[in-house]
Amino acid sequence: AVAGKQQQEKFVVFDFGNLPIVLSCPHGGSLTPESVMDRVTGCFERDFSTIKLVLALVDAMQARLGTDKRPFVVVNNLHRSKLDPNRACADACHPACPQSQNAWCEYHHSIEVAVAFCIGRFGFCHVFDIHGQSHRPATELGYLVRTADLLLSDPELDASDASTRCSVAALLAQRPHVTLSALVRGPRSLGALLEERGFAALPSPAHPSPRSKEETYFWGAHTAWRYGGVPIPGPVQAAAATVPAPATAASLDGIAADETKSHTEQSKRSRQAHGSEVHAVVTGAGNRPGAHTGINTLLAG
Repeated sequence: AVAGKQQQEKFVVFDFGNLPIVLSCPHGGSLTPESVMDRVTGCFERDFSTIKLVLALVDAMQARLGTDKRPFVVVNNLHRSKLDPNRACADACHPACPQSQNAWCEYHHSIEVAVAFCIGRFGFCHVFDIHGQSHRPATELGYLVRTADLLLSDPELDASDASTRCSVAALLAQRPHVTLSALVRGPRSLGALLEERGFAALPSPAHPSPRSKEETYFWGAHTAWRYGGVPIPGPVQAAAATVPAPATAASLDGIAADETKSHTEQSKRSRQAHGSEVHAVVTGAGNRPGAHTGINTLLAG
């Protein structure tokens, strides 16, 4: 049993944080152990350098906010041919492979622990699911708002049912004066903030939608749905950030830092409302301020 646990820790890395931000990395892993059976359906292509991008994001956030501040980080280190945790478990693994199924459970349990801690301490949580792509020189932001939805005008989008099935529905409920179109492609949207810093993004005011339904655009999948698109306790917002290669951490770090600072007052009010923190017992390097030793060990190995 101990050996199995040690092997499992190599497959999934969870570094504990103290910001209301969770960075998940499902497709950057490279491990292909023979003991884990290959998946039989789906996409098997690995996202290039997304683990390094997540580490760079952590470093950039700490450089901006202080070395005692850090997001939660959850990384799948298995190759996508073995495990795709951005899918439901039935599609993520070989159906007869308990090792990959256990890794899927560990991956999502880690995100759940992080989300629960953030809700208990801050009253809210942002989940950023980090991906890579090579078909567009822009960061694609996925909120479970489909291409067909983005092709609508702002009034049409706001009148559609996209507001209730998107992965930022909790934020819209918190702020009834904000419309979905403003949140995903308005002047203060995440895409707008990225473009203010010189990084093209879609959706954004400059790029409100793909040019057609046929154009490739990653609008979010299981992780965005699981944490932002279904009713769960507390205000959780989720977004898939699919970054073009080569990517730099600057394209995302400023946004996450701005999100944290802009919610300072919300955090204070939420702590008063929620009372005591949610306490999670997590061991390892991730508990030390500024540490992400677990992931670095995997990269070195």
